[in-house]
Amino acid sequence: MNNPYLLDSNIVIDHISGFRRLPEKVSKSGAMLFSQVAIAEVKTGFDDTNRGRRDRAALEEFLRLPNVVVITITPATTDLYAKVFRSLRAAGAPIPVNDIWLAAQALEHGAVVVSRDSHFEAVANLRAIIVE
Repeated sequence: MNNPYLLDSNIVIDHISGFRRLPEKVSKSGAMLFSQVAIAEVKTGFDDTNRGRRDRAALEEFLRLPNVVVITITPATTDLYAKVFRSLRAAGAPIPVNDIWLAAQALEHGAVVVSRDSHFEAVANLRAIIVE
């Protein structure tokens, strides 16, 4: 069985806005993990305009796809977060806090991160697909 993919918010924003579709191997995978952390990031871009309402509806439709699995932060995630944070700080390679959460969740679930952010490559033992 293939490892699941964990989607960064920027990948889902591109997808639901129609800017860029998900890579085919990701969209046809058995599981696309989507963190509640990333969902919150996506929702910060919604406003009360027609576009905001359309994007909100598109997100809800995306979340109903049969291979999308919403994941939460667990005690194991918090342990991995601390480990990743300390490792990045020691290496002098900090990344945004929410992306540390995503990296920790990907490590916890054995998932490959899919993102436009190349800073995920600084996380030890994390596999990532960087979409350009």
